Amino acid sequence: MNLLSLFTREEPIAGLEITDTHLRVALLELKKEKDSSKKGVENLVTKVKFLAEEALPDNVVVNGSLQNTENFVKSLKNLLNKSEIKIRYVIASIPANDIYSRVFSFPKTIQGEKLEETMKLTMGFQLPLKPEDVYLDWQKLETSGQNEILLSAAFKKNINDFVFALDLAGLKTVAIEFHPISFCRALDAKNDETVLIKVRQKSSIGIFIVKNKVPLFVRVLPEQFSTKKLFDKELEKIVDFFESEKGKIGKIIDISETKIIDKFSEHPEIKKDNGKWLVSVGAALRGLTPRAEDNFISLMPIGTEQAYEYQKAIVFFEFVSNAAVGLAIFFIAAFTGVLILIMTIQQKVSKEVENIGSLPLPSDTAELENKARELNNLISATSDIVKILPRWSAILEELKTRIISGILPSSVNLPSPNGIINVSGIAQNRGQMNQFKKIMEDSSVFTEINLPLTNLEQKENIPFNMSFKLKNTIQIYE
Repeated sequence: MNLLSLFTREEPIAGLEITDTHLRVALLELKKEKDSSKKGVENLVTKVKFLAEEALPDNVVVNGSLQNTENFVKSLKNLLNKSEIKIRYVIASIPANDIYSRVFSFPKTIQGEKLEETMKLTMGFQLPLKPEDVYLDWQKLETSGQNEILLSAAFKKNINDFVFALDLAGLKTVAIEFHPISFCRALDAKNDETVLIKVRQKSSIGIFIVKNKVPLFVRVLPEQFSTKKLFDKELEKIVDFFESEKGKIGKIIDISETKIIDKFSEHPEIKKDNGKWLVSVGAALRGLTPRAEDNFISLMPIGTEQAYEYQKAIVFFEFVSNAAVGLAIFFIAAFTGVLILIMTIQQKVSKEVENIGSLPLPSDTAELENKARELNNLISATSDIVKILPRWSAILEELKTRIISGILPSSVNLPSPNGIINVSGIAQNRGQMNQFKKIMEDSSVFTEINLPLTNLEQKENIPFNMSFKLKNTIQIYE
């Protein structure tokens, strides 16, 4: 493990494209290169560090939904094993099949808190889905002279299935977006030109209308529109509808006809098939954005900065827990070795004493007996020390099994076996904090669980300080 990256919290974030047929991953890096036009000047340049793809078996992902977690995880691990670089964090881009996406326009006077309130009302009245069934997010669009918001929603079950599978494969999910948002980020397109892009998948056809690298219209046609006659008719309807609302479409192209931005176009893999890497590279470009500045749409229950910090905290907690177990094993082995050494010395001393007893008593017999007594006392004291060493690793392991999703521990204070143990951290919401307390109360190891109520007005990201004791201190000496 790279300890420097652990404590400075600097880890690369890859872009992962998920389709019905393939998984593709892209990892980018910022490198310093000398400016040929300015002597002694270095510029930060974005470079492709790693690209790879892996075919998915049939019926693993169907119409953008995960159907076979086991085979998905297996394929994802095969993909990650192709990289010599450890990939731990990803921004995942999923198909747009079950994604609701719409652009809303508001007067320029609606800004700041007013915009937040307006979007909440808009989601309540104009969303065609039940808010409790979906993850929602929105972002402000950088369009000239207009105040536009892109709103997106995805079913919670579909998102949770993907996050769970990614976690099983050893990946921490920083954000989830959908294909049009990702490929627009890496698309080489003229400003103010409206382009309709067709994306053919195994059992669907995506119709995405983009302008200024923003998806203004998203529609995925099911398999029955695969015939040319039906598809052309539906495409004509979409074009007529959009042009009546938003203006003329400049051109209609297939995804294979698109180009990636120039700084990546010379990479050998991208050069072979330019459009194939648009989604994964676009997601990876988002990974280079500082977490605090990432205001793009993420279809998860928490924001990208919180998700990244939460996943980092989990990794750190696992590291501390494993380190504690490792240290405990080391000290046990060390004391066992010392004990064996002392027992060996004791046997040798006993044998020497027996030999001395068979010899004529010398004048310093009394002195030798005193030294033998002192050595025996030392051996006895060493044995007692080994017995009274507490085994804290067992407590840390028990605590680790009690941590639930949404609970982010930041510190653990272990004063003494009979003392009060404290765990501090942040709970995503009050319901998860209460659930954490109940789970701790059900433990056969901990007792006197105390979780003071603080920050009652705070609904999310609630700091807490829980205290408890051990029910039976003997168990950490066994």
